[in-house]
Amino acid sequence: MVGEYGAFVPFAHAAEQLQLRPEDVRRLIDRALSSRGFEPENSYETKGTMFRFAGICGLLALDANRWIEIVPKFIDESNQDWREDFLWIVGKTSSNGINYAASIHSSSTKKTSLYDLVAKIWCDEFEKNERKLIRKYRQQSWRSFNLDGEIQEDLTDVASEDGFLQRGLVLTHKNPFNSLLREAAEVLLRKAASPQVSQRLAKAAERLGRRDSKFVLSSVPELPARNTSWESCMNLSKVVLSSDTIGYGKPEGMSMPSFIVKTHVTWEQITRQLCRSVFVGSTVTKSSYDFGVRSKPGAKEGGLTVTPDISVYLANGARLLFDAKYKPGGQHGAVSVSNADIYESLAFMEATQCPDICLIYPSPERVDTPRQLFVTETVRVGKRSIKAVLLGVSGISQPNGWAMLIKSFKNAYEK
Repeated sequence: MVGEYGAFVPFAHAAEQLQLRPEDVRRLIDRALSSRGFEPENSYETKGTMFRFAGICGLLALDANRWIEIVPKFIDESNQDWREDFLWIVGKTSSNGINYAASIHSSSTKKTSLYDLVAKIWCDEFEKNERKLIRKYRQQSWRSFNLDGEIQEDLTDVASEDGFLQRGLVLTHKNPFNSLLREAAEVLLRKAASPQVSQRLAKAAERLGRRDSKFVLSSVPELPARNTSWESCMNLSKVVLSSDTIGYGKPEGMSMPSFIVKTHVTWEQITRQLCRSVFVGSTVTKSSYDFGVRSKPGAKEGGLTVTPDISVYLANGARLLFDAKYKPGGQHGAVSVSNADIYESLAFMEATQCPDICLIYPSPERVDTPRQLFVTETVRVGKRSIKAVLLGVSGISQPNGWAMLIKSFKNAYEK
């Protein structure tokens, strides 16, 4: 386990922990990152014979038996619940809107790895509904002497030893939804270390039956309204199998589940979700605004726009600006707004004619402490104001963690 933007770790130390040669550690990290679509040079930094991860967090699988857990900068790595917090945030910011918060802590133990935690949550969600598997009508062909359907028009097809060739609509659980669940169960089964979890996954896979040979993740349709109880398990399965931000790659033909996200993107998404929960009834978007004109000799004049991360359009017509900042430094203390951020903020305010903007920086403070939201610096330029806020989200997966964060943010705004 290492911390994003944390202390540099010697390759030799990592090699000892992973039972590898030092030269193999870097090669496997590069391969694992590349297989997930991340550029190694942008995902970790080196200093001599040491390294640290930058801009990514989660679980990076190096091979079938070795992986590295990367704690995001916005969660205190000394917090034993960091895995639960990470998965809660991933679920909250997922495009599928995963809702498995109630299962996270009931599925975890102090020594649970991210792999086992995801697998346990999946099993919990599956077992809630396994007695009512998703079934759909589908056209099928079969041979039988019992005529229960429409015989094929070509009656020259004499019954074989298996019967007449027939076709008809059959209510079956062999469909894209159960194929998706079966595929997710198989992927998780490859990595689950706990015998109990492996047994639950194997039982689920057997219950689901064989996966459709024509199954394609991108072609899974919307879940029917009558099967909404399966939504959380279906969405978690999509996350496990996704090739976008979280999922698994197959370098050199070996399937290796990884659960990796870009931290600056996730931080922006969680702050936008927070604003939507605080400013209920308002429109919260990421909007671009005209700022100027760009021209070059011999070329057509073009517009110049600026885009703050969060624009809040209140019901009374007022507009609020927020920008999510994710950079090294600022942990467990004050953060100083850089000149570049000041210039960018002034451009945002000029383009929108807003008198102020709030820059939201990550802090590993817990959501249940007085310093979960802390104004660390205010910059005034004329009549315009830039506030730098440290926001702590450690412990967000605990009961009422999200509610506490919303309340704190709302109280700070109303003051």
